[in-house]
Amino acid sequence: MKRNWKTVMIVLALLAALAMLPVLSQAESRGSVSVRTPVYTGPGEQYVQVPGMTLREGDQVTVRTQYRSGGQTWLQVAFIRNGQEVRGYIPEEAANVSLRNVPVEAPLCAGELAEAAIPYAGPDGPVLEDDIRQGVSAVIYEVEDGWVHIEYYCSRKVMKARAWVPLSAMMADIPLGFTGYYGVAEETSLLVPTPTRAPSTYYGETQGYPVGKMCTVVAGACHIKEEAGEDWPTVAYGYVGERYKVLDCCTGSTGKDWYLVKKDGVYGWISSGLVSLDR
Repeated sequence: MKRNWKTVMIVLALLAALAMLPVLSQAESRGSVSVRTPVYTGPGEQYVQVPGMTLREGDQVTVRTQYRSGGQTWLQVAFIRNGQEVRGYIPEEAANVSLRNVPVEAPLCAGELAEAAIPYAGPDGPVLEDDIRQGVSAVIYEVEDGWVHIEYYCSRKVMKARAWVPLSAMMADIPLGFTGYYGVAEETSLLVPTPTRAPSTYYGETQGYPVGKMCTVVAGACHIKEEAGEDWPTVAYGYVGERYKVLDCCTGSTGKDWYLVKKDGVYGWISSGLVSLDR
């Protein structure tokens, strides 16, 4: 009897842990494409395009998520091409669709490739390129039935890209052995990061691509901003000695470099001049 009680307690603890994960409601919206548009692997023209994929006026799409930045919205859409479901991003203005119930994207956690993996444009979708090499840093956005949706730096194209890779190929900061969608939160509870421009100072030989690396605060009480820039509201404060994992990076309008970090459940941008980046 005692053993059965322990089993019940373990099951309840696992259910409680799952309830704390950010869950993507499977709300989606269907509509049509209003103008001819290329399809990108990520939310912006700074991402690699999905090879050979262009949507034409009248094509039917399912909008899965939306990504907002700098006053512009990009839509993650799914559509059928040659019998396969393809997933990619198009600008909001290219589609006739309601976004009322479409969730807003946010990163789930950071990770890296535990082994080389072929990147796909959707779970079991078309292949995007050759293998992503082992050890490449990535930001994880979604988990779906044994697949993970990641953002990484594509060295062949010298650009950022997003792709789906097998869950078994990833090492992540949190356990990802679940079926479902994660890494999306309501706007009111989680800040949505600004996508990195490419190329930026991070792609040079000096610093490389810092996503996935740790940084340490070296200044006093420093401001962590809503977006990459001094004029944005402060969402948290960093203190000397605190360490954060770099989830994204960008160069601000003044040429200063910024890192996206997570503190106490809040995402924000910290100036690279206030932290020391691990080598």
